[in-house]
Amino acid sequence: MSPRRTPESVSGAEPPSTARPETLRKAVDALAIVPTKQRIYPLARKLYNVLLYLAQKQGIEDDIYRASLSDIVSKAQFNSKDIDLVKNHLRQMNATQVEWQAPAQGEGSRWEVSNLIAHASIQDGGRGRAVMVEWSFAPNIKRELLDPQRFAQISLFFQSSLRTYASITLFEICSRYVNNPSELTSRNPWAWWRPVLTGIPDAELEAYHEYKYFKRDVLNPTIAE
Repeated sequence: MSPRRTPESVSGAEPPSTARPETLRKAVDALAIVPTKQRIYPLARKLYNVLLYLAQKQGIEDDIYRASLSDIVSKAQFNSKDIDLVKNHLRQMNATQVEWQAPAQGEGSRWEVSNLIAHASIQDGGRGRAVMVEWSFAPNIKRELLDPQRFAQISLFFQSSLRTYASITLFEICSRYVNNPSELTSRNPWAWWRPVLTGIPDAELEAYHEYKYFKRDVLNPTIAE
């Protein structure tokens, strides 16, 4: 299956002048992650991209990264002030084990398994002080995540307008191939796309064991968005 990129999703159109052109260099091996046990939710993927972006700005030399909660939720275009919801997603990222793989075969990538983040903490300094978030990455994938040699350029502005996990993931994968003369992504069997686009472990995807249901419930709504 080879999803064709569409002008609406990956044309590279400029955001409004009031938007900040914040672009993440996301490692190719982090585009098609597959959860092994727990589902990954849309906001968690958006927040994860923001954490990667901020960590890249701070530098690979650091072991622990730090930013204000307000800056993180602003970049993720998350309008709620519910700290508990953010805690839940950080907790999920710390607990979610994923397999890392590139969307294309034969690119010389190696297989890795780790949690999305190694740790996270939220520190409330009290009245009048910013709430700060700290996080770190597993050492076996940190360099690849923060200083990738092969990467897709992901617009945080455009990711914020996407609502579903599948649309965010497909947008990222299409961004990898935006300059490909064929205008096509890599070709993979449809079952390969099932856990990649849903963020659900393959063992829990009984409803999509037939292509027609996967196309109806996942592919068509995702491509339309």
